Amino acid sequence: MSIGRSISGTVLNAETMELAWSRESREAALDRLMTAHGALVLRTALRVVRRYEDAQDASQEVFLRLYRHWGSVRPETVEAWLYRTTVNVCLDQLRRRGDEVALEVEPAAPVLSDDLDDAEKRRLLERALAHLTPRERAAIALCSIEGRTSAEAAEALGVSDGTVRSLLSTARGKLKEYVGRFWR
Repeated sequence: MSIGRSISGTVLNAETMELAWSRESREAALDRLMTAHGALVLRTALRVVRRYEDAQDASQEVFLRLYRHWGSVRPETVEAWLYRTTVNVCLDQLRRRGDEVALEVEPAAPVLSDDLDDAEKRRLLERALAHLTPRERAAIALCSIEGRTSAEAAEALGVSDGTVRSLLSTARGKLKEYVGRFWR
């Protein structure tokens, strides 16, 4: 997988990553990777755990694990490794804090019209995302928000491509149903 990110005009791909892996100190390479991928890891974590402080903790844990497992992570798979580790750290975090999907029925709300502004639409979508399971949220975050393919999301989640497609289908159905109650 080509990373293709640019840092100070330097495009990171498998070849330049290989050179960086072998020539840079581990700390310098890790610092460069944190600069290149820190926002991506934090965004992904935030979409799964839904709390900024927890997402920051998860991001730190992901890069600590990268440092610890430096020798076993191949440069050409670092981005996929970061996605998979981010999702796993977040799911572990949610299990530890006992998060279950909030399926409570909200009080009847008036059906909203197309007059919603972007901020209201975003808040409605965030509330809808909170009603998904952590794996469904992760699949939506990776595929629909981050633009990853279902195969890339499957690798990150450690499941099959079919499972990701099923998670996406279920999640999209739940989102449509939830949002449809408030916005027509």
